[in-house]
Amino acid sequence: TQSTWVVVKNDRFKEFLQNIAEEVARTNPPSLDGFLQQSYSKEPSITIDQYRATVIQAIGENIQIRRIMTFKKGSDVSVGVYSHLGGKIVTVVEITGSDKEEALAKDIAMHTAAAAPEYLSPEKVPEAIIEKKKKK
Repeated sequence: TQSTWVVVKNDRFKEFLQNIAEEVARTNPPSLDGFLQQSYSKEPSITIDQYRATVIQAIGENIQIRRIMTFKKGSDVSVGVYSHLGGKIVTVVEITGSDKEEALAKDIAMHTAAAAPEYLSPEKVPEAIIEKKKKK
């Protein structure tokens, strides 16, 4: 919606996203609930969730943190990140064996986003879907 695009372009919202990403990277929290309850490093008297609430008050839009994930990058790993539609779709591809393939990993991430897969791995595909595809 138009309101969503306005929020995404808001400098205070962009700062919030950057701060949350830095907090996740720095603390590597074991769960979303634990992350929301931990102290916010830039203002230790409040939690991450309380920081979120102050940003909601400031910009007048509801913000939810629904998922967090970290990736450890080894010396032989290339990571490519592709963001589409202002972050509405984000894909991450990890290539093992070289740390000089970021461009290739990003290209694969872009194609992955374009393919719009319904599942993250073969193990996540419901058996009923597999059987239906076999019959075709």
